[in-house]
Amino acid sequence: MEKKKNTDSDLFKELAMTLISVMEEKGAHLSGHAERVAGRCVNFSRLIQLPKSEIDKIYLAGLFHNIGMVYIPMEILQKPGKLAEDEMAMIRQHPVVSERILANLTKFKGVLPIVRHHHEVFSGGGYPDGLQGEQIPIGSRILHLVDSYEAMIAARTYRPALEMEEALARVAQNLNDQFDPALVDRFVDFTRETTTVFQVPAKPEAEHGKQHPKKKEKKAIGDFLGEIAEKFRMGLEDLPVLPPVVHEIERVMRLPGTDAKALSEVIERDAAISIRLISTVNSPVYRGSEKLHMVQQAVTRLGLKETRNTVLSIAGKTVFKSGNRGLVSLMQQLWLHSLSSAYAARELAERLGLEDADRYFLMGLIHDIGKVLLIKSLNDASDRIRPYTLKEAVMTIQDLHCAFGAAFLEQCKFTRDFVEVAMYHEKPKYFQTSKKGILVVNLANQISRTLGYSFFKREDINLPGLESAKLLGAGFDTVSVVMDAVADLMKTTADIF
Repeated sequence: MEKKKNTDSDLFKELAMTLISVMEEKGAHLSGHAERVAGRCVNFSRLIQLPKSEIDKIYLAGLFHNIGMVYIPMEILQKPGKLAEDEMAMIRQHPVVSERILANLTKFKGVLPIVRHHHEVFSGGGYPDGLQGEQIPIGSRILHLVDSYEAMIAARTYRPALEMEEALARVAQNLNDQFDPALVDRFVDFTRETTTVFQVPAKPEAEHGKQHPKKKEKKAIGDFLGEIAEKFRMGLEDLPVLPPVVHEIERVMRLPGTDAKALSEVIERDAAISIRLISTVNSPVYRGSEKLHMVQQAVTRLGLKETRNTVLSIAGKTVFKSGNRGLVSLMQQLWLHSLSSAYAARELAERLGLEDADRYFLMGLIHDIGKVLLIKSLNDASDRIRPYTLKEAVMTIQDLHCAFGAAFLEQCKFTRDFVEVAMYHEKPKYFQTSKKGILVVNLANQISRTLGYSFFKREDINLPGLESAKLLGAGFDTVSVVMDAVADLMKTTADIF
């Protein structure tokens, strides 16, 4: 049954990539525009908190809403002047043609209404059916808004690209209620906040026409990573990171009656990690009266939960590596930040009397796994990205990592509390109803930054004044003790894993 599932997934990937290739044959600008639209639609849809099932449909609609354009002659698509009425009538048919093409694929069944109606106007008078208001699917309203904005900031043979603020001004004016008024202000604010990551200078269509149709155009770093993130989330990109032993340990730890023998049998399946575990336990930090040689002895000495955390730390450090010298420092900083956040989370949990402090250690250790995935993507695709600065890389990764990390942990079958920590540990606002794990990791994250373990410059943060600290009841004394403990732990253990 599992084999059938994987086959279906692989088949869908091939179909999706085939459709993208078809658009590229017609013009590189079609697929490039579609990828930007799909990525921006997803991020905006998350902002307004649409259900994941709806966001998945909007993503696919964004990728393939213009597939019907492949039937329109190039002389019309690249005509420098105003289109004749019969030419415009042909353009207006592309949503219907797109719908017909996608209707042949079962996977796109729920996507069809979004694609068909992405040129409907909120006040009525759009095409192909003249729907208005909430008759138009919410996905179509979002796609129409994003598609229109992306068209404004892209150069065309008949006009230059608009500057961001000019395009946003036109969106904000919302002449004749073209867009859903409930979405306009939020979209303008969202775009201003994210444009340094997602906006890419577009080339005129005439320039695209001169390129060899098979040549892959290099992407801006924000576009490339945004595309990787969404393809992974939709199952179109495989990014295995954590060794299988990590997932197996999590499974075994959830079973009733798990003991040192059962856990050691799992760890022994990975020879490299077994050797590193024994070496770690025999280091000055952990070493007891005698040197150990067996995994089960190491598990017995450490205890089950400490073994789990130690193995994840060992596996984690192997992940935090890069062959690109420019990215090595980022990976090293990220490893130290993750380890210190894990220590801080556990120390906080212990001092606040929270149950299962080791679980908070694990949350702290993997809360930034999305950053690891994104850096590895940069490392593996240097020939597909335009030149970028280290600052651009950091800011882009910072913007994308929460949602990406959450999607990864969800696919790895981590429980919901771990997924939520990855998604929400950087939120600007928290409430009494916020989960303890999220609050603890948010505060631990800031403690790590204050200690200087971060992508960013060391910051002087009023830690007890943070909302997460107030909601946890972590005052000045608690935070100070935790900081001192973490500083000591990092001095003695940062290099042993």
